[in-house]
Amino acid sequence: MLRVPRRAALLATLAAVTLTAAACDDDGPTGPPTESLACNTTVGNLAFGDTVTGVLVRESCRLTDGTYADRWRMDIDTASVLTIDHISDDVDPYLIIRDAQGNQIVADDDGGIGDDARITFGFAAGTYYVLANTFDADDFGGYTLIVR
Repeated sequence: MLRVPRRAALLATLAAVTLTAAACDDDGPTGPPTESLACNTTVGNLAFGDTVTGVLVRESCRLTDGTYADRWRMDIDTASVLTIDHISDDVDPYLIIRDAQGNQIVADDDGGIGDDARITFGFAAGTYYVLANTFDADDFGGYTLIVR
């Protein structure tokens, strides 16, 4: 039986732990975590004048910060200034607007009444995605979106 001096065994263990930690680091070789597959799926369409309701559940889109969101598609034919409210008694609403390529263009936490989110934004014609999100990770419940 081969005997490894205690100090050498300790150093080998430390090196293995360090390499494993580096491989798991979000900025390391494995890259940042990705969103769930549900983030590529829309739950419905939004347009001016709509009021829609939804429920955030574990099967909803999970963002890298641990929060969940429903993704709504909004097609705008002509440049418009719209206000979108994200209201909930169940969760602390957070509202995200992304362009057709998935880039975040605007977000809001408490721009509405109380903890509700509100975005008023000048949209160019095009496709946008509205993410009904939460401020806190692992927060689930019902919500309402109003587009005016």
